[in-house]
Amino acid sequence: MASSGKIDLNSPTITWKEAKSYLKGLNNKQKRDHYSVKDFIKLKQIPVWKDTAKKANIKQPEEGKYAKNKALNEKVSLFRGDITKLEVDAIINTANSSLLGGGGVDGCIHRAAGPLLKLECSSLGGCQTGLAKMTCGYLLPAKYVIHTVGPVVQGDLGSAQEEELRNCYRNSMLTAVEGKLRSVAFPCISTGVFGYPPKAAADMALRTIREFLEENKDKFDRVIICVFLEKDEEIYLQKLPEYFPLDSTYPTCKLQELRWKLFTLKPSFFCSSYLPSLSLVKSILTKNLHSMIILSQRGGRNGTGNTLNISVSAEFKSTH
Repeated sequence: MASSGKIDLNSPTITWKEAKSYLKGLNNKQKRDHYSVKDFIKLKQIPVWKDTAKKANIKQPEEGKYAKNKALNEKVSLFRGDITKLEVDAIINTANSSLLGGGGVDGCIHRAAGPLLKLECSSLGGCQTGLAKMTCGYLLPAKYVIHTVGPVVQGDLGSAQEEELRNCYRNSMLTAVEGKLRSVAFPCISTGVFGYPPKAAADMALRTIREFLEENKDKFDRVIICVFLEKDEEIYLQKLPEYFPLDSTYPTCKLQELRWKLFTLKPSFFCSSYLPSLSLVKSILTKNLHSMIILSQRGGRNGTGNTLNISVSAEFKSTH
C-alpha cells in the first residue's frame, strides 16, 4: 500500500489497520510528512547522560548503588520536554486500564497521535496494572506507543505497588525488545494523579532500567527518561549518579570554580596576611580530591584568624 503513493491518515475512511500497514512501509524521511508536530526532536539531538552530567557539573556521590559502566552511561538520557515530539522507536504511555485515553501524558499522546490510536487501543481489550501493550504511533514522530498501566497510591506506599511499578518499566522494555525497537522514552509513570511519590518512583525507574540494561545491554541504543516538570528533572539529576555513576575525574577538564571553607586552622599555618599558605591548601585539597590541582589564591584578611573562605581554580587530571 505504501508503494501506491501517499495517503491521508486523517481521512475518516481509513482504518487503523490500513494506516499501520502503510506507515510500516515508510522510512523516517517519508514518515515525517505525516507528523502532527513539525518541531520534532531527533534522537541524535538528545544528549546522553554523561554529557548532561558534565554540562550540569553533577557531583558524583562517594558511594553509588552500582559499579561504573561507561557503555551504559552512553545508552541513557535525561530529557526535559514534550514526549510527543521525540523521534524514537517508541514512547511509553502511562495509561489507564481502558487504554482509551485520559488526562496528563495519556491525553497528550492520544491527541498528538490522532484518532486512529484510540481505534487500535479499543481492539486490545484493556490492560492490567504492570503490564504493557504496543500500538502504532500514527501521527507521532515515535513509530510505536507502548502503553502501560501504573499503580495507584492512596496513603502509604506498599510493596505490591512497588512491584507493579517495577513491572511497568520492565514489561515496557521487554515489549520493546520483542518488537526489535532500539530507542524508547519513558515519562514519569504514576507520579501524577495516580499518587506515587516522585522520589520513590525515580528510584524504582532507575533501578529497573539499570538492571534490565545490564541483562540486555546489546538490545538498546538509548533509553530516555523524559520529564516535563523542573522538580522531576531535579530529582533525576540527583539520583542518576547513584544508578549510572560517572568517573569522578576526567583525563582533562576545563577549569572549574570550587569554593572551600577551611575550619580552625592553627595560626602557624598562616602567612603574615592571615591567609593559609598555598602549599598547605594544595596538600589538603589534593588529599581530599585524589587529584592533581593547580591553585590560584584570591582573598583578604580572615578577620578572625580561625576560618577562611577561599576561592580556587582547580584543573582535574586523572590519577588512576
